[in-house]
This record gives sequence, C-alpha cells and structure tokens, in this order.
Amino acid sequence: MGALTTNINTQVGKLPPPIPPKSEVIPIHTSDRGTFKQCRRKWNWSSPMRENLRTNPRIHGISFPLWFGTGIHLAMELYYNPTLKLDPVNTFTTWYDVQTKGGMIDYMIYDLGYASGLPHLGEYDIAEGVTQTHHVEGLFDVIPDVDLDEFQAHLELGIGMMTFYKEYADRHDNFAVIAAEHDFSVPLMDKSEDGIDYYITHGTKQVHYRGRMDVIIQDLETGRYGIMDHKTAAPADGDEYIKKLEKDEQVTSYMWAAEREAEIHDLEYKNIDFVIYNTLWKAFPKPPDITSITKNFPQGRPSIDRTKPTSAALWYEAVKERDLDWWVENDDKAKAYAQYLLDSGDGLFVRRDYVRRNRHELRSAGQRILDEASDMLAPDLRVYPNFTTSYSCLRCPFRNPCLAMDDGSDWQEMIDNNYVGNYDR
Repeated sequence: MGALTTNINTQVGKLPPPIPPKSEVIPIHTSDRGTFKQCRRKWNWSSPMRENLRTNPRIHGISFPLWFGTGIHLAMELYYNPTLKLDPVNTFTTWYDVQTKGGMIDYMIYDLGYASGLPHLGEYDIAEGVTQTHHVEGLFDVIPDVDLDEFQAHLELGIGMMTFYKEYADRHDNFAVIAAEHDFSVPLMDKSEDGIDYYITHGTKQVHYRGRMDVIIQDLETGRYGIMDHKTAAPADGDEYIKKLEKDEQVTSYMWAAEREAEIHDLEYKNIDFVIYNTLWKAFPKPPDITSITKNFPQGRPSIDRTKPTSAALWYEAVKERDLDWWVENDDKAKAYAQYLLDSGDGLFVRRDYVRRNRHELRSAGQRILDEASDMLAPDLRVYPNFTTSYSCLRCPFRNPCLAMDDGSDWQEMIDNNYVGNYDR
C-alpha cells in the first residue's frame, strides 16, 4: 500500500478526541432507530444496546452487498485520510486478501480495519509486551460452500470502481479534509422545566448518540463546512434517489451530531451547511459489447444497451475502430445512445448530491432522537414483532427464530446455534 499525492491542499484542524468505551455508555445508532420503528423484535436481537447479534457466517455465509460495501468504504476512508492518503485500489485488494485468506496480520493492518468482521484467533508478540501480529481466520476457511466465482467477480468490480474513482476525484474534488472518518459519541441532553441542561442517563450510564462519520470537509470556494458520506449502490432512478435524500435520516442526524460534537469539543466545524452524498454505483467503464456480425456490420457494432456500463470515450473508440461513424449519424437509436453517454458522463459511475437541512430541521432531528431514545429505554418497553409483506420482513436475518417464537418452537436454540455477537459494532 502506497501513499497518493493529491491536488488538494489538506490541512487538518483540531481533531475529535477518542470516544469512551461502549461499555461505559448506552449507545443509540441511526440504524437502530430505524430498526426500532420497523420491528421491535428485530431491534431487540440486533441492536448494540440489546442482544447485538448477527447471523453466524460459518453457517449462513455472508451478505455480499454488505461485505463488498465494507471493503469499498475502507478504501475510501483511507484514501481521504489526510495523514495516510492510501491508494484505494491497493487498499481494496489488500482488504480482499486479508478477508478471504486471513492468516497472521500486521498490527497496523489490523488496527486500520482490514480484518473487520473476521474471527480473531489470537495475538502474537515479537517483542515482550508488544503485540505485533493478529491471527485471523479468512472467509475461505469460515463460510460453507465458497463460491470462488462470486468472490472473483467482486474483486474485479472493486478494482474497477476504485480505479475509476481515483480519476474522478482528481477532476472533481474541491475541498479540504478537516477531520478524517471517525467514530463519534455525543451525549444526549435535555432541559429541565427551569431551563437547566442535564444529561440523559439510563441507570448509571449516559446515553450517547453514536455512529461512524465519514470525512468532515471544507469547500475551498465558499469556506463552508460539510460532511461527505460514501455509499455504494446499484444504479437507481434519479427522481427516486432525490426523493430518498429529502428525508434521509442519516444525513439529518449526522449533521446534527457533527455540530454537537464540534460544540462539545470546541472544533472548528460548529456549523455544518451541507452533506455530499457520494454514491459509487456498482459499475465501472468497460469496452462495449459487440453484436454479432451481419451484412451491414461485418465487424459487428457496439451495443447500445443502457444496462451495460461503458463510457462515451470507450464507445466512440469501438465505433471508430469499425468505421461506423455513418451508423451513428444515420441511426436514431445509435444517435440517442451516443447523446445519452455524453449527457451522463461520470454520473454513470459516481453521483454526488448536495443535501442541505435548515436550522429548524436540525433542531427537529435532535428532538426526534431524544424522543426515540426515551421510547427505547422506557422501563415498561414492550418488544413485539411487526409482520409485513415487505422485502425487509420476508428476508429478515431473524425470520426463523421470530416465526418459532410465535408458533411455540424452540426459538432460543435457533438463536444459540445460528447467531453470534456482533462485536464490531
């Protein structure tokens, strides 16, 4: 893994301090809030403030979308870390090797998160009292029925996406990184009837809003502060995507949390004006498919299938190699496809949306977090399922023990045999 030199003059300001150990606070996460409102039984089993369980990969394997997204996210995190600036292609391939093969992992690689989610088999000291390596078990040894083709496809996809993103970032990044990706933990507070602030507690512990925040940035033109949030996703309809962002709770709550963090620790980004929703579509530019040879196209012709990702440059290169300019000029479908590639540009592979919230929306988010935390921690809380015909219910990782709990079967045995603690949260 080597460091990149970028064209951005990053200057890191005062950084947030380390967060308290999770055993010392009651954590509230954005994902848990969503799960709590979706289904309390699922929340009870999955939340770090409750059972904190996940499916056992030795039995159920892995969710490739979630696993792959973790690798891309790590590559982005270390690329935008202003101290490290690691090449995202190298990061992703190293992560893939560690994840699939495991073995004896250097402590720096381990601490940076390359082995996240893998079973930890032990620590080994080279010098007395100094841990130098961690022994982890790779997925090829953990999960049943390894599909090597599926893993290889995700490796190629990750390399392609990160190769394109480096070029994209060189063209479009116009910000300084103020704080690298980091865990945040802000105590929840309320006001008494006489206007005095007080901490929300549960038993003897403070209740904290927690999460992992992507980079805090400063726009080099306006000087305004914002958050850049990285996501991986299958290509989606643009209108639907914008509607989702209008009320995306993570965007809103993370803006609120970043300002609270800055206020508590006297950091420079006390006003967060925007979030860049940095979406990396699960695609990268490939040469277009070439159709079968016909009389009019003795060398075939480049495909105009919009579901097959390519770039205008690669497509026109294939056109010129076959002397097919006449086809593009005279065929309406070819002409429309060429225009589609030119109009879409980089947006076929990376999409950046600027999302903003006003002061009222952020105050409302803070109150919403307090209200939901109060419901989650209520002494008379009732935990019950919310059965629906939605995908999230039908494909819920806890569906079998949930059904067993209702029909009188031994649901606890299912939990004991099929789930493990999710210690990375």
